[in-house]
Amino acid sequence: MGTRVTEDRSGSRNQVELGFSWEIFILLLSILSIANLVFVLLPISDASKQVIFVVDGVLTLVFLADFARRMQVAPSKRGYFLHGLGYLDLLGSIPVPGLRLARLFRIVRAIRMVKRYGLAGMAKRFGEGKAEGSILIVIFIAILVLELSSIFVLHAEHGAPDANIKSASDALWWSYVTITTVGYGDLFPVTNEGRVVGVLLMTIGVGIFSTFAGFLANTFLAPRKRREVAREAIVSAAPPKMVPAAELEALRKLVEEQVRATSELQSRLADLGR
Repeated sequence: MGTRVTEDRSGSRNQVELGFSWEIFILLLSILSIANLVFVLLPISDASKQVIFVVDGVLTLVFLADFARRMQVAPSKRGYFLHGLGYLDLLGSIPVPGLRLARLFRIVRAIRMVKRYGLAGMAKRFGEGKAEGSILIVIFIAILVLELSSIFVLHAEHGAPDANIKSASDALWWSYVTITTVGYGDLFPVTNEGRVVGVLLMTIGVGIFSTFAGFLANTFLAPRKRREVAREAIVSAAPPKMVPAAELEALRKLVEEQVRATSELQSRLADLGR
């Protein structure tokens, strides 16, 4: 994860960027967290609101880790916390409804970064960290899908007399084991709408965990492949091995003896032919 320190108008190095892909990831999580503040105001069931609260708790841990990392790498911790508005990062990481609005600062900061790079610069930077960017996008999609599928299945199963997915914990557990394609079978939708949610979730889950598997394979196998390629390049670029003079003399004598023996054999064959 690359780290970039930018300067404000006063020339103080207060703004810290933890790599382009990570900043986009934090931008997406911040947008989701602000959207969740709106969702809890809608007339949805208490179980659905509990799902949102659980997801927001996970996002809180990510935001706290993000703040701690920025504080760690900042050249001036005081400058980042005060002049770089790091205190807003901290306040936005606290799971209190009013303080969550401070997460808007993360969105503003990320948007400024996007404007600074432009579309061409964004494409270039994403290409430089394609593997990291792809896996972070997949993680965000997994979080979003888990939240939405849990809410949708609760809505679909609500009121069904033989429903077994009734609480937020039931919905999140079912969503997780389904998206991982494990499917214990202890919880399952009984309505047609819930089964549609399950089909979509399983389909998306195959794509998500295929991407995870590819990323892990690339992470563990690519270094060994690079070492093999580097070893072959070193061997092919190495100068020819010098043969000692004594070995050359012995080889010369061996060749002369072979030539002499071949000449004698040819002479004997010629005599027999006569």
